[in-house]
Amino acid sequence: MKIFVVGLISFVLGLGLAGFVAIKFFVYGGQSVAASEIQFYSNTLQLINTNDINEIIKRSCFSLPVALENKEQMDNSFFATESPLIMVSADESIEDLAAKHLSDKGICKRT
Repeated sequence: MKIFVVGLISFVLGLGLAGFVAIKFFVYGGQSVAASEIQFYSNTLQLINTNDINEIIKRSCFSLPVALENKEQMDNSFFATESPLIMVSADESIEDLAAKHLSDKGICKRT
């Protein structure tokens, strides 16, 4: 009987922990980050074939703020990880670097 009770308690705790991890993942935007990146890249690839640079920039400027906002939410989440492809020092943020780069190049400015 003790083994059954211990097994039941372990099973319930395991399910509870798995549910907690799943809720944290979906609440903090793991899915929305991936969806935004997929949308961004698919739009860009579709537009590259048309050679319409203005349309590419317009669509990218629409998707980029969403991607950056989702990245910020993900960074503040339970599953925050640093990408090995992007090196950012402790006093910098990828959002600030992106904004600086876009303003230096005159991209996404509203006229």
